[in-house]
Amino acid sequence: MRAVLKQLLDEGWQYDPCYLPSYNSDHLPMTLSAMAGLGASDEVLTAFQASYSQRLRPVEPGPKIAQLQDGRGHREAFASMRLLLQASIADQGMATVVREYLPRLLPSLAAEAFHPLIRLGFALNNQHEMEVASALAYWMTSPFSPQLKTPIQATHMTEVLCADRSVGIVSGSFGEGLNALVERNIYPAPVSTTLADCASASLNVYLGTRNFFALHLVTATEAARACRAYVSEAELVAALSAALRAAYLVLDAPNFNQVLAIPSRIDEEHAPKYVYACSSEYQAWGDPRYLEEINGFKAAGLVPDWVNASRDRFEE
Repeated sequence: MRAVLKQLLDEGWQYDPCYLPSYNSDHLPMTLSAMAGLGASDEVLTAFQASYSQRLRPVEPGPKIAQLQDGRGHREAFASMRLLLQASIADQGMATVVREYLPRLLPSLAAEAFHPLIRLGFALNNQHEMEVASALAYWMTSPFSPQLKTPIQATHMTEVLCADRSVGIVSGSFGEGLNALVERNIYPAPVSTTLADCASASLNVYLGTRNFFALHLVTATEAARACRAYVSEAELVAALSAALRAAYLVLDAPNFNQVLAIPSRIDEEHAPKYVYACSSEYQAWGDPRYLEEINGFKAAGLVPDWVNASRDRFEE
C-alpha cells in the first residue's frame, strides 16, 4: 500500500461511519482506495481527502462496551466496539479476527446498503488493520440482523431475480425496505450458485435499471471476493445471493431486460468506486461488459481525467 494512502486512511480513524444530516455512509476510505487503485496521484488523493472530509463528523465516544457481543446492533457503541476489535487484531492478528467474526456477520451482508461489506473489502485488499476494525465495528453495530433460510436450487441468479418480481413492492427507504422483509418474514432465501453468477446478475440489474442503489450491487459483489480468504465460499455465496434478492425487492423489483444508457451524472464518491469494481471484476471474470462500462464512464466524463492516464489497465 502506498504511503500516502496509508496516511490518509490512518487519519480517517477520527470520523464517524455516518455523517449528518442524512446519515449517509462515510465514503472517504472506500473512495480513496478505489482512486488509488485506478492510478490517482498522491496529490489527487490528498485533495480529495481535504474536500470530502468537510462533510464528515468526529466519532462520538458513546457507551463503554466490555464485550463485543454487548454492542451488537447498537450504533452508539461504534467507538468502543472498534477499540475492542483493534485490540483483538493487535493481539491475535488481523486474519484471525476476521475469520472469527465475519461468518457471524454474513447474514446481514446487505446492512447499511452494503457499505460495511464494501468498506471491509477495501480494508482487506489494503491490509489496513485500522480500517478492518472500523469496517467490522460499523457492520456489528448495525441493527439489521436477518436469519438466512435454506438455499434454493436455481440455474442462474438472474432467473431467480426475475421470478422475485411476483413478491410485490416493498416500500420505504433502502434500510426500511430490508427491515420490512425481515418483519414480514419474506427475507429471501439464498441461492445455490457461484460468485461469478452473482456478479453477472448484479451487473444485469444495474445495466438494466441504472438505479443508484443497484450500483451498490456491483461494488458489493466485488467486495465480497476480498472476503473469500476468511470465510467459506459456500457461506459467502449464500449470504450474498440472499442479499442481492433482498436488495432487488427493495428496489421495487424493476424490469431489467434492456441495457440502458450510461447515466449523465453520478457523484464523485461513487463513480471511482464503480469503475474500480468494474476493473477488478473484469480481471476476475473476463466479462467484456465491465470494459464497456469503464469506457462508457470515461467517455461521459463521469470519472476524472487522471483515470484516462491509466487506460492501459483496462485494455484486453
